[in-house]
Amino acid sequence: MEVARATLSRLPGFVQYLALAVLIEQAGQALSSENLQMPNFLHELPSSVLFSNDTGNSQLVCQAYGGPQMIIQWILKDGSLVSSVPGLRQALPNGTLYFPPFAGHLFRTDVHDTTYRCRISYSYYVLLSHDIRVRAVVRQPYEVKVETTDVTLGNTAFLKCFVSSHVREFVHVSSWFGEKEMLLPGRSDIGTRYVVTTPGGELCIRNVNEEDRLKRFSCVTVDTLTGERKTSEAILLTLKDNIPNMAPSTSQKSVSELKAGKGASVQLPCNVQGNPVPSFSWFRISDTGSLYTVPSSQRIVPSQSLLFIRNVDERDAGRWICKAFNQFGEQKLEIHLTISNELAWRTYIPRSRLSTRAIRPC
Repeated sequence: MEVARATLSRLPGFVQYLALAVLIEQAGQALSSENLQMPNFLHELPSSVLFSNDTGNSQLVCQAYGGPQMIIQWILKDGSLVSSVPGLRQALPNGTLYFPPFAGHLFRTDVHDTTYRCRISYSYYVLLSHDIRVRAVVRQPYEVKVETTDVTLGNTAFLKCFVSSHVREFVHVSSWFGEKEMLLPGRSDIGTRYVVTTPGGELCIRNVNEEDRLKRFSCVTVDTLTGERKTSEAILLTLKDNIPNMAPSTSQKSVSELKAGKGASVQLPCNVQGNPVPSFSWFRISDTGSLYTVPSSQRIVPSQSLLFIRNVDERDAGRWICKAFNQFGEQKLEIHLTISNELAWRTYIPRSRLSTRAIRPC
């Protein structure tokens, strides 16, 4: 085989392609004559793996079918073989790459924040997986609190749950409390007053009235890597009396970004207030830049300051516009929606040494 490679390298480019095709055909015939099966992966490998250092127990399992002489190995981006690192990484003979829990000060970029590939060798064939990004997160304290906001009576309030920036990737809002009532994402009907938006995790309170002035609201987050839950301090809603002749105004960014997983239900927010209470219209921006009205359907329902989209897919990715208006003016907001279809693993193993009770995230 090495002689064939050396000979091939001395041939002109076009002839190389012809010769290579012949070699591949001969290899296939050799496999057939020896009753050998071309190897393949038994299951799809993820594009990324994320785990916490204090739970660890993350593993990549590479399995394939092909024959008893098949060799399964893990390699790094430069093609070198992955070796075991005591206490940090174990490369097992059965094709499993295991990452145990480790102390934060033992974090190593070449082990805990790097790219791996599985390589299967069998007879004439070498099969490589796609790149898999493995990243360990060293556990750090973080803060959760409700961001206070003012809302004018009769309008819609949007309460945000602030989470420290260094953990936002894996700490998500799991629910809200309004006094003793638990409010869950995905459990709110289009006509209800309280809606927990997905994927933003905001609490939307429609048609705010005097009774809301007396209620305390708090948010609950879950760490998807460790199962740790945190509840914010409860805050009172700050209500403003109606200001006459108030043009629509907003505290929302003029252009915001939202990312949702394929198949999820999504609520796009349009945080605009005014007096009289504004009317809302929703639009799509096409690839050519044209603006067209979003009609109500079984899957997509414009509902004043929220746009409900069920079972999102690639068709829903793109730019959405909401326009809020009354006789004193109008306000336009744009939302860029991205739909993710990546296969990713997040390892969550409850451990008794966690400081708070661990629960499995929904």
